[in-house]
Amino acid sequence: MASAFVSVAPLLTRRGACTLPAVTRQLRRTSRTCVGAAASTMVDAAHSAAATGLSTASILPPAPPPSAPDAAGIVRHRPGDRFAQLLTHGGIAYLSGQVATDTSVGVGAQTSEVLAKVDALLEEAGTSREHLLTVTVYLADVTTAPAMNEVWTTWLGDAAPRCTRATIGAPLVRPELLVEVVATAAIPPPVAPGPVATASAAAAVGPYSQGVVLEGGLVYVSGCVGLRSPADGGGLVDGGVVPQTRQALANMKAVLTAAGCSIADIVKTSIMVTDMGDFATVNGVYSEVMGEAKPARACFGVAALPVGAVVEIECIAKQP
Repeated sequence: MASAFVSVAPLLTRRGACTLPAVTRQLRRTSRTCVGAAASTMVDAAHSAAATGLSTASILPPAPPPSAPDAAGIVRHRPGDRFAQLLTHGGIAYLSGQVATDTSVGVGAQTSEVLAKVDALLEEAGTSREHLLTVTVYLADVTTAPAMNEVWTTWLGDAAPRCTRATIGAPLVRPELLVEVVATAAIPPPVAPGPVATASAAAAVGPYSQGVVLEGGLVYVSGCVGLRSPADGGGLVDGGVVPQTRQALANMKAVLTAAGCSIADIVKTSIMVTDMGDFATVNGVYSEVMGEAKPARACFGVAALPVGAVVEIECIAKQP
């Protein structure tokens, strides 16, 4: 049976030695993974997705604000009765083992859902897959590794730096669970004042920056339209207002991430549409992507937008 681990080095090196009881106290409600049906005391970890009501439509449920840093500087996100889904400490994010909620599908689809949850938790921690340090993948049947790897390769993409990874065949707590993923990632320091540039968002189509960070951590994101990133071939997405709105928001999120922010840090958005008849449709996609975040907002009808776009979205955010 594979067991969970948490590094205690930061606790042992901060201004002198910690006693073992002190270390033990700091690691309570830590992030955990759960493999092996015999681990009856760890059942809750493998059931974490179902217990919190996760779904592919809403990858993670709304959560209360994370705890204040404790004496050791540990911040706990989404704590439960026995463990937390996410810990941050010393510039590192530690994720609990993530499993699929929809267990009626095969290992490829389960992997897709699990990696979407990993993305959501990384964003909550102020980081992203580009900053992954190490990942452990547990497979109920190790011969399904090719199907898992196909999804993994697409998810990671060609441009993202490679992390360390281990793949382990292990019985998971419920037979319908086919894959579980544990991840650790670095949290980048706040972005210094100046222009923001990222290849993960559509390139600027004029003499301007994708975003700008000001002294004090205020972030301005330029208007984003439904253009693909250079890595995805560029060009306006097909299909009209819905895919364009989704892509514009994805570009906005990528610039925010590059500026050290997330959607939760937005304080105001502005939306421009070429047809106010699309207002309700844009609102539906916007609500889905923004989730519980409800910053101030303005919406305008305009005569035309660059590159033939039908919607453009800009925002102002504050670094956490």
